[in-house]
Parts: sequence; C-alpha cells; structure tokens
Amino acid sequence: MHSFVLLTLGLIAVPGAAQPYTYIDEGGTPHYTDTSSRHVLSAPVVLTPLNRLPARAIDPQTDPQALLPERESPPVLFRYTVLEVSGLPEGQALRANNGTFSVQVRVEPPLRAGHRLQLVLDGTPYGVPGRSREIKLNNVDRGEHRLAARILHGNTEVQRSADATFHLQRARLR
Repeated sequence: MHSFVLLTLGLIAVPGAAQPYTYIDEGGTPHYTDTSSRHVLSAPVVLTPLNRLPARAIDPQTDPQALLPERESPPVLFRYTVLEVSGLPEGQALRANNGTFSVQVRVEPPLRAGHRLQLVLDGTPYGVPGRSREIKLNNVDRGEHRLAARILHGNTEVQRSADATFHLQRARLR
C-alpha cells in the first residue's frame, strides 16, 4: 500500500518538474509548453526568484495579549430592571399542534426610543426585531427548547434575559 502511494505521488510530481518553454507563432501569440520543438524557435522560461522576507523574531517571554492595543469596554448607557419571557407554562408541556404560539416579554421600564425586542430560540435569533411585547412563534418543532428575549439598539445587543426552558407538545399523525 505504501509503495502504491509513493508511486502515485511520484507520477503526479513529474509534470511539475518539467522545464517550461515559450514560443511565438506567426500571428504574434505567445504559447507555453513543456517540450522544446525543433521546428519552432522556443526558449526556456526563466522564472524570477520569489520575494522572501525574514520572519520577525518573537520573544516567547512576552505576553501576546500585551501587544494588542487596549480596548475600552463600552459604557453601559441604560439597564432595564425587568426583562423576562412570560406566557410559558411552568412544569407542564405547552400544547400547540401546529407549533404556533405567542409569548409575552415583560420589560420595565418601557422600551426606550431606538430599542427593539427580539426572541432567541435555542441560541439563534428568532424573527425580526420589533417593539411589540407580544411575539408569535410559528412552526416550532416539538421537544425541549430554550427561549430568551434580547433588547437591541441597531445591531448591538443592549441586554438579554435569562433562558426560559419549555417543552412543546405537538400531535403526531400516524
């Protein structure tokens, strides 16, 4: 098996080691080939050497994080006192045969201008951000899910609620 692999690699490498030649036909078009022709005046292609730069020496004693510019953490402009998902049954399964149901998001104080709500279902943003505090979910698969709400300002997450776990039960057709 090893000899087969070595033979295959050797055969693949042979065309790469061939000397390239160039010639110009009667129409003035340059052509490149790997064989020299006696009938056409061909010249070997001379490749210029590659540019090489020495690698920078790295001191292993230096902390790589210390070389990065310092970033200031963004200031917290506003914090909501209450942000939670409600409308999910506690200790029971949520029954929605078509996977469609609504939840409410409790926010105190009310949403500020420019802030929007969006649900996060199983770690993935769900739906289009908006200002409505009642949000409808469609065609959610049966089983256990995690649901959270987040407040966005533009595309930046301002605040996120804790995950609420629920079990969705759907009728199964047989």
